[in-house]
Amino acid sequence: MEPSSEASAAPRRKLSRRKILAIVGAIAIATGAIATWQILRPRSIGEVFSMEGLRAGSEIDVQGTITGIGRENTSYGPRAYLRLDGNTLCGGSAPWSAHLRADPNGSYAVGESYRTTLHFQAFSIDGDAAVWAPELACPFPVLHRSIAFVLDAAAEVGHMRLEYNRTDSVGWSRYDFQTGNSTGFDPNILPVDLLKALPFWEAVKGSPIDSVNEWREWSDVFYVMNTAALGPQNPGYSLADQMISLAAPVSTNGTLRFVDADSNGLVNSGDGLDVRFPPTASSNEWDSYLIRIGNFSFGPSNGSGVHLTLIGPAGPFEALAGEAGVSVVLLRESEWNLRPSDDIDTLSVKPADMHLDATGFHTSDDGTATSRPTQSL
Repeated sequence: MEPSSEASAAPRRKLSRRKILAIVGAIAIATGAIATWQILRPRSIGEVFSMEGLRAGSEIDVQGTITGIGRENTSYGPRAYLRLDGNTLCGGSAPWSAHLRADPNGSYAVGESYRTTLHFQAFSIDGDAAVWAPELACPFPVLHRSIAFVLDAAAEVGHMRLEYNRTDSVGWSRYDFQTGNSTGFDPNILPVDLLKALPFWEAVKGSPIDSVNEWREWSDVFYVMNTAALGPQNPGYSLADQMISLAAPVSTNGTLRFVDADSNGLVNSGDGLDVRFPPTASSNEWDSYLIRIGNFSFGPSNGSGVHLTLIGPAGPFEALAGEAGVSVVLLRESEWNLRPSDDIDTLSVKPADMHLDATGFHTSDDGTATSRPTQSL
């Protein structure tokens, strides 16, 4: 008679209570370590851009490989910008079209690792509440500045581009007229409107702007507002001040005045428009103003111009023009064969598109593009 299967099976060894507790403890420690690492590890710039519901007071470490560097002088002092990991959000060739603000006194190289902490704070744009970190340049203020860049191009077509010059000690900001090849325009037929952007986001959404996606949505609406304001209407803007014409001695509210620098009775390059913007109360509060001159529907023969600016506690935030202003190019791995050891101030490269000269390149006689160092950088 053969033994039964139960009788022939080897007895099972039971785990002791101590061993079970040890295994459970090890699993718990490993799970906790992974969770802690997930909480404390630095995020990539792509992860930061995908976050929703950002909160004022939160801090997030971000780390990545530098793939772009830009520098410029502004009305708020010198600035340095970095692009990380080749992320294409806010891509562009202007020195300011990058992801992060960095210490302007620092030294950076393409290919190096860069880490910083983002300090998210309560913020205000045109009266709408938002949450943003001053260390981030993208999507704000990069997208705002991109819209201003487009409007400046429209002013170029109208032969009446305004170029920021300076802000004096009592708050008057001088904008120089750039009228191209024009011999001048009649100031008597050129009205001036100073428009201030109105809040719109919270009225529609009912909550602050608190993610990159919402900043992009805000920028889309803001762009439509500004293109509509090229005509005689100005949806989304209030009228802050106006001049019946540039020939008028004063504006309605006393914050606009025309300066005929050469006293020839015309509006031409070298003349100026002085604007006195009311400053905001803090560094986290910004207002958009649009200067509109003439009427674009009349065509370029009579002259027309427009300029969008961002006003903070020290007046307009503007790039400084000429050799004292935008000076160092933004470099991207995708366009140049760069070595991490290359120095941003001495690098000589041959970009595929030399049109980038307008946004920071200096084109030399041999066709190479080099960065232009300035004294203050």
